[in-house]
Amino acid sequence: MRRLASFGAAAMVVLCAAAPARAVEITPIKVIDEPGNQQFSASGNGDWLAFTANTDAHPNRFNAYGVKVDGSARTRLNPKGTRGNAGNFDPGTNTVIYNQYSDTSRSNLWFFDLNTTDRAKVPSVNTKWFEYNGLVSTGYVLFDRDHRVNGTYYTDLILFDRAGRTETTIGSWRAGHVFVFTGSVGATTASFEVVKTKPTFTITSYVYHIAGHTRSKIPVPAGKFAYGATVDETNDLVYFSRSGNGCGLNVTIRRVSLADLEAPQEVMGSMPDGVDAGELSLAPNNDTLATDLLFTRYSCAKGVQHVFELPGVDTV
Repeated sequence: MRRLASFGAAAMVVLCAAAPARAVEITPIKVIDEPGNQQFSASGNGDWLAFTANTDAHPNRFNAYGVKVDGSARTRLNPKGTRGNAGNFDPGTNTVIYNQYSDTSRSNLWFFDLNTTDRAKVPSVNTKWFEYNGLVSTGYVLFDRDHRVNGTYYTDLILFDRAGRTETTIGSWRAGHVFVFTGSVGATTASFEVVKTKPTFTITSYVYHIAGHTRSKIPVPAGKFAYGATVDETNDLVYFSRSGNGCGLNVTIRRVSLADLEAPQEVMGSMPDGVDAGELSLAPNNDTLATDLLFTRYSCAKGVQHVFELPGVDTV
């Protein structure tokens, strides 16, 4: 599973300045709450949503799904006998990138065409190692690869150029007490977060500028964490969650200028105490012609997570 994963289900394994400007805060709306009690890693293209979920019958097995925005035509992306985690949509298509694995096969990146139900491995990115957390844009694929060197595992964050068939390693971390989560990838930027569990628990979120091969931290005060970041390149904004040091502590969803990450932040929505939010992604809404912000809403006490949205974030 992916990021709330980082501050939700997987975070249960690893954990768990000036006042910001406040836009008119948006009330979250539940988008997906079936099957099972775990839904996360959502993305949308206006016609379809993609997400990862378990089932009541198999709560510890996770599969990738696509479903039309009206709730119909739910389709499992990974075949029977495998497990999967959803990424996002290849822009301008109904094709989803996802990672697929089984008890006998390592994780690789696949495409699933919701029009034809055809599956195909993502060209030129898969190896004998573990590829996962895949996200796709017109020009790039952003993903993690776990590999072993002299008996030690490392996680590489890789940006793959789809036209040039070349890889750029954004960073490499020794696995075990470090988790790397992809956030978004576009034409000029990517976002990701690094979760370290030792010697102290930290989360650091970055925006990576593709042309300059540079990365910038999303700043937060001491004792606060930023995570789940996604970049809106059209409006030059970065959306992210911010919380205190613990699950569901003073959680807000915010945005800040892409050009100046030190600029004042706007609070777009707030979570109740004991509720966390992560895995943000932007999705067009074909009915309102606005852009909705999808996110995973996680109950720290109950250990369940569902997909919610802040509708029309680009209109506020």
